Amino acid sequence: MNQPEIRSEDKRHKLIAVILLLLISINLLIDYFEAYSKDGSYYLSESLLFSSYWLLFLPFLNLQRVLISGSFGIKKIILITISSAFLHILLYPAVIQVISFFFYDVTYKYAGTLEFGIRAYLIKTVIIYGLSAVLFVLFTRKQGSAARDKEESAGNESVYPETLLADEPGNKKTAVPVSEIIYITSFTPYVNIFTESKKYLYPETLKSAESKLDKKRFIRIHKSHIISLDKVKSYRSRLNGDYDLTMSDGTVLRLSRNYAQEFKSSFEAANRLASK
Repeated sequence: MNQPEIRSEDKRHKLIAVILLLLISINLLIDYFEAYSKDGSYYLSESLLFSSYWLLFLPFLNLQRVLISGSFGIKKIILITISSAFLHILLYPAVIQVISFFFYDVTYKYAGTLEFGIRAYLIKTVIIYGLSAVLFVLFTRKQGSAARDKEESAGNESVYPETLLADEPGNKKTAVPVSEIIYITSFTPYVNIFTESKKYLYPETLKSAESKLDKKRFIRIHKSHIISLDKVKSYRSRLNGDYDLTMSDGTVLRLSRNYAQEFKSSFEAANRLASK
């Protein structure tokens, strides 16, 4: 688990703890006002003991989250939710009995406390675990979606090679760095790669070269030309729908009207040099 996930987990635990403390405080106030309205006696220690019902949510909610994580089958989620509520209600009177046996003058029996717990808390318990199940599923799906997007993004970045293998005289093979490519042209039966210093013969088709290049960096401007957006110096309209592109090495290439809109959108979105 990385640092952001740990911090996120800590925040969730703190939030749950704050909510539970708030609910315990409310429970104590309710007990007090009920005793006051009935002219009865109010014992803080007894009220705190029975408020331990809320503290049991800490382990059970965490267990429910772990069990639900990564599983979206509706039957399993319902089973986990009902089981969490059921175990909570069953454990509550046992906790009361054990604590009261060791620390109180009166030991509260399991059966009587269980009846009280079912009467006072059953509906609340089912509702809370039901809502928490929905939230856990939504959160887990969001995390899973974010993880998949991150993996896909990382995968997309690694798809494109850093070099293209080109031919030179003497049957020599050369790895041409993609970062140095200005443009690639096709004049049947040849495909040429142009850099600032040299021209290379590419032994595959223009379409093959295009498939290996990052679409955010390289774009087709003509059926016979692919250019690097990083190497475009400027472009000028021919007033007939076509454009002239001036590349970083001074070469002027024709931008066909069929590719003009896509080029301008990519060029301007990438915050390239201002057009002329």
